[in-house]
Amino acid sequence: VHVPAELWAESVHGKGGLSCTDCHQDLATAELPHAEKLAKVDCSPCHAEAVEVNAKSAHVTVAKLECTSCHNPHAARHKDEPVANTSHERVANLCLRCHGGHGPGPSTPAAFRDGIHGKTLQGENQGSAPTCVTCHGTHGAFKKSDPQSAVFRNKIPELCGSCHSDVAESYGKGTHGALMHKGDERAPVCTDCHSAHQNLDTRLPAWRLRAVEQCGTCHEKILATYRATYHGKITDLGFTTVATCADCHGAHEILGRDKPGNKLTGEGRVETCRKCHPTATASFAKWDPHADPESPKRSLLVYLVTTSMKGLLAFVFTFFGVHTLLWLPRSYKARKEHEAHRKASKDEEGKP
Repeated sequence: VHVPAELWAESVHGKGGLSCTDCHQDLATAELPHAEKLAKVDCSPCHAEAVEVNAKSAHVTVAKLECTSCHNPHAARHKDEPVANTSHERVANLCLRCHGGHGPGPSTPAAFRDGIHGKTLQGENQGSAPTCVTCHGTHGAFKKSDPQSAVFRNKIPELCGSCHSDVAESYGKGTHGALMHKGDERAPVCTDCHSAHQNLDTRLPAWRLRAVEQCGTCHEKILATYRATYHGKITDLGFTTVATCADCHGAHEILGRDKPGNKLTGEGRVETCRKCHPTATASFAKWDPHADPESPKRSLLVYLVTTSMKGLLAFVFTFFGVHTLLWLPRSYKARKEHEAHRKASKDEEGKP
C-alpha cells in the first residue's frame, strides 16, 4: 500500500503528529520490507467513545463494517473541512455508496437527493439542510426498529422537531400527536406523511396530490367519500385548484370536533370555506364534503336519492329485460311466418 506523503501530511492524523507505528504497532519490531498483510489496527486508544458506540450499531452488528469502511486512515480529514468525505456537504455521498441502491420508492435512501433536504444540501443554503448523520447519528446508527435509534418510530416527532420546532408543537396539540403520545400505533408520525427520505416541498402540486392518498391510507372510507365529490374528482384528474384534506382539516394541528379551535365547527367552518369561496355563508358551509350515500345517519337526502336512483335503474333494466325475453319468441314466430309468406309468393310467381 502506497501512502502519498502529501495526503498524510494534510490528514488529521498527520497534523496530529502520528507516525506509522502509532497505529501499526506490529511494525515497530518488524523487519523491512514488512509483511504484506498487517495486523488489524485498533482505533480505540484514541477514539474510545466512537469505537464503543459503533460496536453496538447496525454498521457493525449487521453490516460488519470497520472504521476504515468510512474513514480513510491515511487521508482522514476533520469533518469540518469541506474536502472530508464525512463533511456536512459530502457525507450523504459517503452513505449512499452503500445505501444508494435499495430499490425504488420515496422511503429509500436513494430518494434523499430528490427531496427538499437533498436539494437544499446541493444548493447555496446547504449548511441549513440535514444530512444522513443529522437523523441517524454518526457512529451510533442503529436499526430503525431499535428503541435506541434516533429514527425509532416514537422518536420521529422529536427528531424532526429539532429543526421544525413550530410544526412539532402544532403536531403535539393535534389528534395525531395526542394518539402518538398515548402509544397508539395507528397514529401517523412525520415520516408516514412526508416519507423518510424524499421529503417533497409541500408547495409543489405533486405533494398536494400525494398528500390526499397519504391521508387515505388510514382514512379509506373518508377518502372514498371525498373522491365522490367535486373536490375529489378534480384532484383525481391531477389538478390542485380545489381543496385537499389539509386545506380543510389542517396539516399538523388536526383537532377533534369537540376541541376549541376546530376549523370545521361553527364559525370556523365558514371561515375555512371562505379561503376558497370568499362569499360563503353559513348555509353554504352546511354542504357535506364527505356525504356518504350508504349512510342515512350521515346524509339522509343523499342516501334517499342514491337509493331511489338504484331502485329506478333496477326497475328499468328488469322491465326491459323481461320485455326483451318475452319479445324473443314473438319475434321468432313473426320471422318464421314472414319466411313462409315470401316462399309462397315465389312459388305463386313461378306457376304458368
